[in-house]
Amino acid sequence: GNVAGIDLNCGCPQAIARKGRYGAFLMEDDPHLVGDVLSRLRQTLPHNVGVSAKIRLPIDETMLQDRIQRLVESGVDLITVHGRNLKENKTKVREANWDAIALATRIAREHSGNEDFPVVANGGIEYGSDVDKCLQHTGASAVMSSESLLENPALFATSGLYAQDDVDMTPEQLFHRQIDLAEEYLDLATIYPPVPGSLGKMGGSFNVVRSHVFKILYRYLEEHHDLRNKLADGATLCIPDVREILVELRGRYGQFTGSE
Repeated sequence: GNVAGIDLNCGCPQAIARKGRYGAFLMEDDPHLVGDVLSRLRQTLPHNVGVSAKIRLPIDETMLQDRIQRLVESGVDLITVHGRNLKENKTKVREANWDAIALATRIAREHSGNEDFPVVANGGIEYGSDVDKCLQHTGASAVMSSESLLENPALFATSGLYAQDDVDMTPEQLFHRQIDLAEEYLDLATIYPPVPGSLGKMGGSFNVVRSHVFKILYRYLEEHHDLRNKLADGATLCIPDVREILVELRGRYGQFTGSE
């Protein structure tokens, strides 16, 4: 069919992953099983369907070499390494360990005999300028982002206003970027609605839209609790309702929009 690849996420640190014994918890508990699953996938799937895995750093840092080598031996086509371990998170440990990602990259390439073996670095990407810094530091093939990308979907922009870091923008520029991104997201969500249930059994497609708008406009909704509450309210049921909230938010920042 149209499947380009299957990725096994062995990096999820959330409580639900502990309960289900998957994600980073499975990798910590039974890395042999993870290797077996990946090997079976690689042996079963056609060669034009990629197999990849994402991991966090092991709690016992001395196990990094064994873990990376085991993944390479399973036959995966690509490895993503998050620069924090299972006990660390962005709130408690601000910096991701790029040195460890660099080591993982070298191990993967040496063990595979492929100096270009694809390794993706994850963690510590707050602004667009961090991408090049991370690539230079780690030697990785690419960079991925999660939380920062939720707030700024244009994080990887390479030209124009969107390519500027937050700290280099005026408050007016930053507001316009975020509100414009929210409106663009609503346009896309109208054309390509999120899959119903994508937030679980009780999470319909509009809840996905609501949660993304929350992330994009978080800093402004925190200053206007009534609009934040209105967005969260059960009476806000569709994209046009959200657009009304955005119109009201623009009006409240009249000094940025040229209105009174």
